[in-house]
Amino acid sequence: MIAGPGETLGEAGQRDGRLDLLVTHQGQRHIIETKIWRGPSEFEKGLAQLENYLAREGQSVGYYVVFHARPRVYGKLTYDQLEFVEQRAQATIHVYLVRLGAVLGETENDAESDELDF
Repeated sequence: MIAGPGETLGEAGQRDGRLDLLVTHQGQRHIIETKIWRGPSEFEKGLAQLENYLAREGQSVGYYVVFHARPRVYGKLTYDQLEFVEQRAQATIHVYLVRLGAVLGETENDAESDELDF
């Protein structure tokens, strides 16, 4: 939900690809890339993809939301791994990992028992 005037576009077209989410709020454009966690290699590809989108749009800050939907397959996350900032060569990317273990029947104790390396 956007407080105040703004615009949200999903799968916004771009010359060389489609942005997942483009939010314009108070005259500022916010680029958001979303993925499902499929391991460190795919995570890194998503970061690079977002960094390229940001460069093409003339932006230096972006947001990367990753849904961690299969913790028994791809590893488990602890609470301190859910939100961090990734500093890239040309951009600052705010990363938000959304743990979906409860949806898949995991308990809090299961989710906190192992760490996941990035």
